[in-house]
Amino acid sequence: LATRIYRERSRGGHNIAAVLNHVFYGGERAGVPQRLWDGIHEAEWKIDHIGRNALGELVGWALPDDFPPRNSRTSKALRSLGHDVAI
Repeated sequence: LATRIYRERSRGGHNIAAVLNHVFYGGERAGVPQRLWDGIHEAEWKIDHIGRNALGELVGWALPDDFPPRNSRTSKALRSLGHDVAI
């Protein structure tokens, strides 16, 4: 599945790396929720098999200080990496 997702493109021609870059770092930190929406719903950015839960979880991993991880499993992993996060 990972190989398939890596090869997928959005209707806008973006691969998963470009989508993640857009969502995480494509502007002001306050704009992440809107860019997350783009990655879930907008054809320009939407990639098949990457939905709300997966993309939201990745935002928590990439930006834990601003968008805390969404479950305790992720929080435990981030704590083990030295991040001070809470659910």
